Amino acid sequence: MSVGRKTPLIFSFQKAYKKLKIKGKIIGIDADKYAVGLQFVDIAKIVPLYNDQVFLNTFKKLLKQFKIDLIIPTSDDDLYFLNKYRNELNDLPLKIIISSEQVIAFNKDKNNFFEFCKKHSIPTLKIFPLEKLRSQEKLPFPFFINSAKGKGSRFAQKIENHEELRFFLKVTPKPIVSQFIDGQEYSVDCFCDFDGKIISIIPRQRLFTWGGEAFVTQTKKNKIIIKATQDFLEKISCCGPTNIQCFLTKQNEVVFFEINPRFGGASRLSFEAGANTPKYLLQLFMGQKIPSRIGQFKDNFTMLRFKDDLFIDAKKL
Repeated sequence: MSVGRKTPLIFSFQKAYKKLKIKGKIIGIDADKYAVGLQFVDIAKIVPLYNDQVFLNTFKKLLKQFKIDLIIPTSDDDLYFLNKYRNELNDLPLKIIISSEQVIAFNKDKNNFFEFCKKHSIPTLKIFPLEKLRSQEKLPFPFFINSAKGKGSRFAQKIENHEELRFFLKVTPKPIVSQFIDGQEYSVDCFCDFDGKIISIIPRQRLFTWGGEAFVTQTKKNKIIIKATQDFLEKISCCGPTNIQCFLTKQNEVVFFEINPRFGGASRLSFEAGANTPKYLLQLFMGQKIPSRIGQFKDNFTMLRFKDDLFIDAKKL
């Protein structure tokens, strides 16, 4: 759907189309005419901002005009829109790659995620009530603060003292404060088929992040993380790509803190390391079965992301 700056994902699907000898077209939409992804899809369309009925009517017209039969959300806003209108869109002759409403709720509000983990004995962060933090003078610093809204890790901060706590409570939308984990941060790229069967699980150590995305990341065949993630996925209902974030403590304990039921920003590393999920997705759509490939990927495979520039006449936007 909304392509934004997701050119690596577009390239990966184009590569999968070519490998599978599919003649279909990739159609990308965005509300911003300067979205670079619009320059690389087969058909690009500028659409209104997500505004319920206005966007829905435009979206339906595009579905009919181009006879679209597969919808792949690429952003949190895509997920929320498709989840809101999933019943209405499910009546159309197409396939939407979206997980259960419960999983979307985990992404939309992290409080739902933490409550689920606590209820089902899934290791996660300890959450501190904001009223208690504001009223107490002696607090067990450091803390970890993030937004409960589904915005990845862009608001994530380590809190060392009262001054920082007061400041970040003011500037963080819908803040949620948790214990600080002194451990290694991992993103786990997962893929499930349309029935929720787990196809692949690839942990990636986040070595350098910027704006909530990993710019230096490396695959790790860590059996502890893989097993913990598998146990977690078996308790929920996922479809297609899912990115799960966790910490690995010094005691080799896995602590989950976020789930994104879509492709992660740096998931291309996992494609190249052995889990070509764009290809799997197209194969599943064509009715093929994909055997489980858990643990089958290149270990210590590293991705160094870099920015590039595109020059274009304004008239061609």
